Amino acid sequence: MILDLETLVYHSLNSTASALWELLAEPKPEAALVEALCEQYEVSPEHCSVSVRGLLAQLEASKLVSEKTI
Repeated sequence: MILDLETLVYHSLNSTASALWELLAEPKPEAALVEALCEQYEVSPEHCSVSVRGLLAQLEASKLVSEKTI
């Protein structure tokens, strides 16, 4: 669960999204995020890459991350 302190809106994350959120504690290239998640979960790099891009887009749209954070 993430609380946006500006809007006071809570965002619920599943386990994979939570793992990605934790990886974003330090800026990393998208490829490094995909690699780390592929190691943690049994998923193909192609599927993981699409999912990571989608979640990052949602987080950016909600202003929870920016390109500088990624």
